[in-house]
Amino acid sequence: MLPTLDQAKFTYMLSGSPLAGLAKTAQFGDRVLSYSADMDCVSAFAQGREVIVLGLCVDARGQLAASDVPDFLLGQSVDFPSLLPLTDRLAGRFVIIYRDMSGLYAATDAAATLHVNYMEQGPLTLASSEQLLAKKFGLAPAQSAQKIWKGCTPSAKFLPSDMGMCEGIRFLQPNHYLGPLGAVRFFPKGWNEPDLTPKQAAERIVPLVRNAVKALSARLHLISGLTAGYDSRLVYAFLRESVREPFCYTYINAGFTASTPDLAVSKQLAELFHIRYEQVARERAPADFVQALKALCGSWTPDAQINAAYAFRQAGFGELTYVGGALVDQIGRDHVANGLSHRTKGERFIRSAERNYELLAWDEIHKWCEGASVDPGRASLVDLYAWECLCGRWATNPPLVHAMAGNGYLNIFNCREVLKTMLRVPSRDRFARKLHVEMYKMIAPELLDVPFNPPQTAMGRVKRTRPYAYLANYLGFLVRARRYRG
Repeated sequence: MLPTLDQAKFTYMLSGSPLAGLAKTAQFGDRVLSYSADMDCVSAFAQGREVIVLGLCVDARGQLAASDVPDFLLGQSVDFPSLLPLTDRLAGRFVIIYRDMSGLYAATDAAATLHVNYMEQGPLTLASSEQLLAKKFGLAPAQSAQKIWKGCTPSAKFLPSDMGMCEGIRFLQPNHYLGPLGAVRFFPKGWNEPDLTPKQAAERIVPLVRNAVKALSARLHLISGLTAGYDSRLVYAFLRESVREPFCYTYINAGFTASTPDLAVSKQLAELFHIRYEQVARERAPADFVQALKALCGSWTPDAQINAAYAFRQAGFGELTYVGGALVDQIGRDHVANGLSHRTKGERFIRSAERNYELLAWDEIHKWCEGASVDPGRASLVDLYAWECLCGRWATNPPLVHAMAGNGYLNIFNCREVLKTMLRVPSRDRFARKLHVEMYKMIAPELLDVPFNPPQTAMGRVKRTRPYAYLANYLGFLVRARRYRG
């Protein structure tokens, strides 16, 4: 069965008329909200103010039912800016749409896992997929965007900053809201919370994630991947607290053998801890499936992401919802700087992290750095980049592709309160996996007994050192960029 709009998940459009193919609609002022059948749409109205919470939204503090969230947001705020801090406690995959006498507003979940693509001109028009807007308004990819896309390294295909592939479309990044004057940054804005030790942070994060997983598992059948790494095992640890006999799987990628750590270690974990587990061959999507999915996600969608969505369906997981832990890697492990001091890392370092060799991309990166550097408080440029660009623009693309293929896809750490707590742990401690270890100690200390990512060679051990990380990420990028430009 080929992907079609009527079987997509986590898909919506807010525009002047209903979007054919989406099962449900709701009126929002003079706009029409069309959305897929799997999504909740809960709202509240009071004194000329209205808010809609669209998607799957749960309270990570475990105090509010999903149906109570809109009333809570309106009751504790006077306008949209004062409403935004109240969303820190929310987890899941959702967008918030709001209106009052001053106009219409929108904001994403913590990491923008449910995208807000919007038209720069005209009445407020939003969609979860840029391609839906491009098709509605007859737009094609801009030449400048195509050049920037070509300049991406193959393993990191995403556009910089809030740039859209089509002229006139922008992407709403995390830590921003959309209002009558366009996109506005609301975080960090002088945020100056003190440092936390890894243990202190874990004691705050674990209850939040536990509550989120409990609420999500009450609604959906959850499944997680399992590899040799820290993140997938941590997701499993949280999952097994709320899900009876959770199911895990590992993809058998090209070149994998029985001794490949992702296969060998995950199999060892499954045997030791009696995990329901399967190793699944990653099949390549046929041409007609690729074509159908690109018609929904955009012609620029990487084949690797389409293949992953296809393999999930072919494995028989279509009725299950995948839960991942990407955010605890990019932010919780200091993925960008790898424990190096953030104080000396400016725009040039961010360019290397972006891994885009096209000069036009560097102009967009410069604009983002300028905006992120205004009143940053204790938040470093590196951490904001990891959150808003690496997570918001790269790590959230697979969820979009999976959703358009009809697959469920969530992240259990997708909560602003969780991510802000991670940022308070010094980068060197995050890189050393001390935050991960403290969370394991609280919920599943026995999982620490099986080695993580065992290096198979001496070079593998060298690659985990901070000096190597600097040379590979920064100096290596400059060499490759020079080669790209000839």
